Amino acid sequence: MKKNDNRKAGITRQYNTIGISIDCVIFNFDDEGLKVLLVNEKDQKENENWGLASDWISEGETIESTSNKILKKYIGTDNFFMEQLKAFSYPSQYSLKEDISIGYYALVKKENSVLSNDLKALGARWFKIDETLRLNYKHHSILEYSLKELKKRICQSGIGFNLLPEKFTLLQAMHLYEEILGVEMNKSNFRRKIFQMGLVLDVDEKEEDVSHRAAKFYKFNIENYEKLAQRGFNFKF
Repeated sequence: MKKNDNRKAGITRQYNTIGISIDCVIFNFDDEGLKVLLVNEKDQKENENWGLASDWISEGETIESTSNKILKKYIGTDNFFMEQLKAFSYPSQYSLKEDISIGYYALVKKENSVLSNDLKALGARWFKIDETLRLNYKHHSILEYSLKELKKRICQSGIGFNLLPEKFTLLQAMHLYEEILGVEMNKSNFRRKIFQMGLVLDVDEKEEDVSHRAAKFYKFNIENYEKLAQRGFNFKF
């Protein structure tokens, strides 16, 4: 084969390559509401380019190992809930074919969401959901899909408790559901339903140094939830 033929063959392989990336929507919940982790990858002109926590699948890695690597990089712990969304396709910048993104969403507790100075230097930052308008089309689509999935799953399972501290008040739990579902709930109805289902356990502790009446702390009742899940979980209001 001639030299030019080799060059053409290399170009053909390059333009027929399909890239597969992992894009993670990492959520946490605090007093300001539901937040998502974004990373600022500035372009050559130093323009801001905010996006989801992402990486390409390298040779020898799997979808699962790459997604776990991304989470550990930004969270620094194994204490998170993560679930795969689906595959997304989009026009490639480097190929004549489409590239593929495997979307994930992860739920991280507030105490595990503190970003190190090194991560801040890399451009990582938590944003409220309504502050994510600067995302590119691909990441905006993945974020929107993950929010719809979270809204559906939070009523079908107990995954929402992965966003709450180990010990939480019922008001914190109610605000979490209000934030994700986009509804205003009746406090009495929420308390009654959560107690009827046996989803929480009283830890015999109360808030301290508060100006209002101290609220009780509870924890997620995992054993009872697993029994409920076997029969079919329904936490709709």
